[in-house]
Amino acid sequence: MKIALLGTDFGQAHAAVYAARDDVEVVMFGRNPAKTAHTADTFGFVSSTDSNRAFEDDFDLVDICLPLPLHAEYALRALDADKHALVELPLAGSMEDARRVAEVAGHGDKHMFVDMFERFIPANRALSDAVHKGTYGRLEQLSLWNRTAHLWPGVSLGLKALPLEAMHSDMDIVTRLFGMPERVEVSTVARDDDSAAIEAVLGFDGALVRDSVSSLAPMAWGARTGYTATFSEGVLESVSTMGYDGRPSGAVTVYTADGGREVELEPADQYAAMIDHVLACLRDEAENEIAPASVLDALQLTLDVDRRVNGSAGRVRHLAAQGRCRLPARHARCAIRPPAQVSCREGGRASRCATRGAAWSVARTQSPLRVSRGRPSSRLNVRPGMHLVQPLARTYRAPMDGPRMRQDGVAVSARRVQGCSRRSPWRRAASSRSSPPCSLGSTATATAL
Repeated sequence: MKIALLGTDFGQAHAAVYAARDDVEVVMFGRNPAKTAHTADTFGFVSSTDSNRAFEDDFDLVDICLPLPLHAEYALRALDADKHALVELPLAGSMEDARRVAEVAGHGDKHMFVDMFERFIPANRALSDAVHKGTYGRLEQLSLWNRTAHLWPGVSLGLKALPLEAMHSDMDIVTRLFGMPERVEVSTVARDDDSAAIEAVLGFDGALVRDSVSSLAPMAWGARTGYTATFSEGVLESVSTMGYDGRPSGAVTVYTADGGREVELEPADQYAAMIDHVLACLRDEAENEIAPASVLDALQLTLDVDRRVNGSAGRVRHLAAQGRCRLPARHARCAIRPPAQVSCREGGRASRCATRGAAWSVARTQSPLRVSRGRPSSRLNVRPGMHLVQPLARTYRAPMDGPRMRQDGVAVSARRVQGCSRRSPWRRAASSRSSPPCSLGSTATATAL
């Protein structure tokens, strides 16, 4: 079976599984020629930097281990090219994109798989079986935890990354056992941009769930995960350790009125088990257990936690990577985070938001973004006919604290405005196509209202 493996970073986890098999032929694709060749050679694969080949050549499966912003785009591209596809989790950075992939996959004759590897962890299967069979009565309380060191060089595990990168698998467990929660409460702590911890408390009718993820541990700690499931007639506890290779070791213990005992589980590497399942489906030997439609509730809950952690506007990262923000609504507000370097100019049919070369999200709203100096006459309404681009060099110093941008409960205060006339700079940029661009300087900061 011929496989196109896209991605040289986390793609290495899948590469290690393929390298141990003798029934697959893999070509690894990446952007950096030297890195791609070196990584592919490590696993005995052929390398290429021409990603179009993955969709044009006679590959049976396209394995998408690219950054999240590209997941939905490449998944749809694979289906359009009549290829089976495996996409790294999460399926997409927005529910709109995820539902689109699920809909297209549901109406086609090609398989689409989402790498919900946690479904193949023996300890998680034991929990699921106990709940669905009622082995220990009704599940009343569940605590999930995942604490890790920075085992993956260059990968950020801060507040911006943890919800979708670390909590998504837990949310899949939760939604498959309980459905969607009635209440959600989230608490956070951050050491820096790359190290943080999040705790989410989820309330259900007759049940309580707590999910804790952290990247604050030292390297000697490694990665450790587990759960404590309290049933009406017993407790099921799992503790495991895991390294970069994805091979966990650990145990599941059950405690009842008769005492405690360890549950015997078949050993399994969840990544190998997941890929075994994918290849079995392609051989018509199994039914797809990780189809896009099966992950939508988990993704919706994960994105809800992400919004609570990172702001009401969220971070639509697929737009960020593409460097654009489409505005389907008549008016839209642009979500700008510090450090923000943003300018605006008229022209074109879509609006763009850029911070240091990367775009941020545009949320659909009923009213436009307003930049003002405290009086209605000096304001800039961002509409679909305007762009947000990189700032110019000239500086205009606004009095006092400068203008304020208000968006979905967040005020962004700018102390510098670049590239503007000293007279009504915001109004000029908004009203005249020939007027100079107006930009918020690099000292912009965001604070909750």
